Amino acid sequence: MNWKNGSLGRFITSNVKRRSDVVYLFQLWELFLGENNFQRPVNHEDSKRFSLISRFGEIYADLRLKGQLKNAVKFAKYLTPSEVSPEERVEFTIQNYELGRELERRFYTGSVTGPYMLTIEPHSPYNNQEGLWMLKLHDVSLPGHPNIARVGINFHVENGQIVLSIGVIQGVQSKKKKLDLFRRQVKQPWPVFMVQALQHFAGAMGAKTIRGITRDAQPFHEKGEFKSGKGKYDLYNTTFENMGFRPPIEKQNYFETAVIPLKKKRTDAFERIFPKTAM
Repeated sequence: MNWKNGSLGRFITSNVKRRSDVVYLFQLWELFLGENNFQRPVNHEDSKRFSLISRFGEIYADLRLKGQLKNAVKFAKYLTPSEVSPEERVEFTIQNYELGRELERRFYTGSVTGPYMLTIEPHSPYNNQEGLWMLKLHDVSLPGHPNIARVGINFHVENGQIVLSIGVIQGVQSKKKKLDLFRRQVKQPWPVFMVQALQHFAGAMGAKTIRGITRDAQPFHEKGEFKSGKGKYDLYNTTFENMGFRPPIEKQNYFETAVIPLKKKRTDAFERIFPKTAM
């Protein structure tokens, strides 16, 4: 790409492969990088930014996730040690999409115990602060196989390593008896079981780190029927503390743990729905 001469607008126009995408890329540039002065001189950083926006434009064509991707760039909580720049938000969202699609592709929806089933799917287009992807627990004994609990996740790559971030842990208040029955069947709290499932999935995908948002940093403690708990057991801090996550340090808003192998009994349950080796 030649960035040494001319305006930013001319640079973008001259590097677009399809003329029909010119206006589209200008719109993405303004929307996600917050810049609309296309008359300014081009600089060497613009070639990197153009490459990012072009890559994002390719995945943005996925109509199934169009709304989710737009909101993920603008609002998703990527748990990082430092502030995330607009360019990093675009790059993280591309990584989030690609790694989530890989997780979705390798996931076999199936029972984990009794009538309880785990699924992985995109979140709704409007709540991407919680996670672009949702791990959901369903009760197939009930009409419509309703979702009775969920954990929202995002992926990004940091220092060459995959990081899985947990942005929300919520259970359906009206299904508390069902969740209590699930707890008795798996012999541990349902949030711990679901985070362990994510530990297995993350390890199988090569991730090295899992981070979990603190309750105070979580923007949606309650949403409709979904609750994040109150008091002593808040589903966030208590879950991560009980699982041995390192507590937040300095100004960080997350707990952290390395991805470590689970006990064989638990691994066997998760291996059925997410094999360690890609098929």
